[in-house]
Amino acid sequence: MRPDKQTRTNVAVGLGVLIQMGGLVMYRVNPIGAHTTVGAWLVVASVLVIVCGCMSYADGKGYSRSVGLFGILGVVGLIVLVLLPDRAAGEQRVPLRKIISVVGLTTGFGLVLLGLWLHALGEDVRIEQMLGWWPGISMLAGFCLAVGSLPALLRCDVPVEGNANPDSGAAESASTPTTESSDQT
Repeated sequence: MRPDKQTRTNVAVGLGVLIQMGGLVMYRVNPIGAHTTVGAWLVVASVLVIVCGCMSYADGKGYSRSVGLFGILGVVGLIVLVLLPDRAAGEQRVPLRKIISVVGLTTGFGLVLLGLWLHALGEDVRIEQMLGWWPGISMLAGFCLAVGSLPALLRCDVPVEGNANPDSGAAESASTPTTESSDQT
């Protein structure tokens, strides 16, 4: 992805995901009252922010900005965009780190939804005593996993001078013995 688009994409998508999770939590914590309305509006606002980020992401990957409208689908749309090859970098297939990041992101959202579901089950006093802290732990772990997956998902690979593949430099330097170690033997 072009570096000028990366910052705008990271901020918009990251902020959109945070707002969406916050809105979902507010909506489920108190389903009756002002929290419901605020939570629903936060989810709607987050979709607009995610769409803007996805449009910038599509443009940065060499696609038309209209491809970024997949962002309307929220995280699912972001996953579709991530799995598209990067035309701007001449990428032919999707790197493994992106696939792992997508799995982390979807697992994180799944844990958040599981926590919300367990919290909804906990409205019955008997079940609430059995569940204890698990709904909160599930939501927190899912949130951390989803947010932690975003930097690796949206990372820009900038080739090192004289090295076409940025990942091959680390492997070459690790396998090449230094002169200090050969002097000691």
